[in-house]
Amino acid sequence: MNSSLSLQIRNVQARYSLAWNRKAMVALDDFSLDLKAGEIFALLGPNGSGKTTLFKLILGFLKPKQGSILIQGEKAGTRKARAQVGYLPENPYFPKYLTGREILETYGGLSGLSRGVLKDRLEPILELTQMSSFAEKPLHTYSKGMIQRVSLGQALIHDPQLLLFDEPTTGLDPQGVDLMKEAMKKLRSLGKTILFTSHLLEQVETVADRIAILYQGKKLVEGSMNELLKENDAATIQVKGLSEEQLSGVKGALYDFGASAVEVTPRSGSLENLFRRYTK
Repeated sequence: MNSSLSLQIRNVQARYSLAWNRKAMVALDDFSLDLKAGEIFALLGPNGSGKTTLFKLILGFLKPKQGSILIQGEKAGTRKARAQVGYLPENPYFPKYLTGREILETYGGLSGLSRGVLKDRLEPILELTQMSSFAEKPLHTYSKGMIQRVSLGQALIHDPQLLLFDEPTTGLDPQGVDLMKEAMKKLRSLGKTILFTSHLLEQVETVADRIAILYQGKKLVEGSMNELLKENDAATIQVKGLSEEQLSGVKGALYDFGASAVEVTPRSGSLENLFRRYTK
C-alpha cells in the first residue's frame, strides 16, 4: 500500500443473498477508492446505492466477495485496522443514565486506553465538540444536537486516523450543523481522513475536498469539487465601472466601455444538478 494513503479500496464487490429466489443482489460492484491523510471525502447516492454496505465493509462487519480494503496498510476487519477507524452513526444510541463524560470514558476504556492517556484526551475532545457545559449531565436531558456531539466525541476518543461519518448533520439545527462542519475542518487540519455520507448537498459543497456518486452499487463519478462542478462551456465575467446596459456587450468591448477591472473565470454549476444528472 502507498504509505500516504489512509484508505485503499481495490475492486471490491459485495453481494446479499436473496433466499426467496436463490439469487444475489449486488450491493457494490467493482468499487475502488483511495483516500489520503488530511482529506474530507463525501460519498453521495440515493438510498440503496451501497453507501451503508461500504461502511460495513470498512468496519469489518461484512467481508467483500472480491477485492481488498486496507486501512493504514492493515486489512479491514483486523484488530489493528479497527483501531484506526472512528465511526459516527446516523442514529447513535447510548445508555441514557450515563453522562456525556462517562460515555467518552467508557468508550475510551473499551478502546484500551489507560487512565492517564484517557485523561489527556478528554479535555481537548470536550473542547472540540463543545461538550464542556453539559458533559456532567445525564444523556436523558440531551437534545439531538448534544447527542451528536457525544457521538462525535466517542468516534475520536481513541485518536483514529480514518473517520467514518454517516449523515453527520441530519436533524441538527443550524448551530449544530456549523459546529459539525467546523469540527470536520479542524480534524482535517490535524491530518485526519474523513469519509462521510450526506443527502444535504449544499452542506457537502462547503466542506468536502472530493466526492463520489454511487448509484445501484456502481461509482458513476469521482473528483474534486472544482473538477466536477466546473462548466467548461460557460464563464462568469466580473467587471467594475460599467452600467448593466454596457455589460451586454462582448468581452472584447469591455475595456472600450471604460471598465476598471475585468476578471473571467470558469462558471461552476451546483452539486445538486451534478447529482441529479448522474442519478436520474
